[in-house]
Amino acid sequence: MVGALGGGSRLLKAGEALCGLTGEEGVGWRHIHGHPLVLPGFCLLGDIRVSSAKHSRLWDEFIMKPMVFGTIKNQMEAKDGNWYKNVREIYADVRLVFTNAMKYNDDQSDVHVMAKSLLENFEEKWLPLLAEVAEEEARQKNEEAQTLANMRNSRKAAYSKIARETYNELDELNSQLEELRAMVIKKCRCRQALENQPDLISFLATNSLVIK
Repeated sequence: MVGALGGGSRLLKAGEALCGLTGEEGVGWRHIHGHPLVLPGFCLLGDIRVSSAKHSRLWDEFIMKPMVFGTIKNQMEAKDGNWYKNVREIYADVRLVFTNAMKYNDDQSDVHVMAKSLLENFEEKWLPLLAEVAEEEARQKNEEAQTLANMRNSRKAAYSKIARETYNELDELNSQLEELRAMVIKKCRCRQALENQPDLISFLATNSLVIK
């Protein structure tokens, strides 16, 4: 698994293929990783385990960003979030291994010549992968855009549902308030009628006496 690259199988395969482009004739990823071609003070893999304090100081002066194939491999297999986000990052680190070797060693040294040869071979074979990588990255970008659109639509639908439910609840509450209002008015009228009953009785009594 290549960390975040695990989401796209084609991009994952491109990353794995990228790691095998360091050379033909038996000089591949595993061969280099297992046989670092050590010279005094330098390892082709960029290992800082140099043979003397002098070489250690020189290494620190020349190499600003160390990189080794072991680090690349570990970062490809990382599960803690510290993984490569795309194949281009792998390409940059593989290239850095060779450019560090060329920068640290003299032009005529065996390590410099070997690193230059491997870098040229690596970049030559990297070119055919560019189209596949670009295609897969575009596909993943479209998938992410579609996923985002789906999330927005789902959120919009959820908001609409909440709005409808809220409106229905408010409508029901308004109906209940109208019923309560009608009930209160009815009770007030009944009470007023009861309070007026003594006057009505007196009026009827008076009128009945007049009739007699």
